[in-house]
Amino acid sequence: MILSEKQLGITRREKEKLEQALASLRASNDAGNSVRQAEIDALEAQIEEMETLMSEYVQLKRGGIVAGKFRSFDDFSTALVQARIVSGMSQTDLGAALGVKPQQIQRYESTRYMGASLARLMEVARILKLKVVTEYKLSWFRRWR
Repeated sequence: MILSEKQLGITRREKEKLEQALASLRASNDAGNSVRQAEIDALEAQIEEMETLMSEYVQLKRGGIVAGKFRSFDDFSTALVQARIVSGMSQTDLGAALGVKPQQIQRYESTRYMGASLARLMEVARILKLKVVTEYKLSWFRRWR
């Protein structure tokens, strides 16, 4: 997932490099070489993945996702990042709202908020105006005596 404009720019530049490498491979005279074809396939897959990541980020920046469901707590951290991007807040803006340095937000997001307390997660969700509706299901319950 692309987390910032800076990462978007880096991804664009890296994609351009891969596209140049792909063009060079396609222009080579090794037609029919299975190793060459594997390299081409790998580059095409990497380029496609980068395009998907960039498209998702741009869609988020335009406010393209308004609701979503998450099935695990890991998905919640992704929702926090998406909500920040949709809201138009930078990591610096969110840091200021929380009273922390932007680097702390970068750490939170790069680790998917693994080091954040539940109170911090709730505060981030509140600042981002992320409405969280909870539902749970006990798949196993045993009464202890």
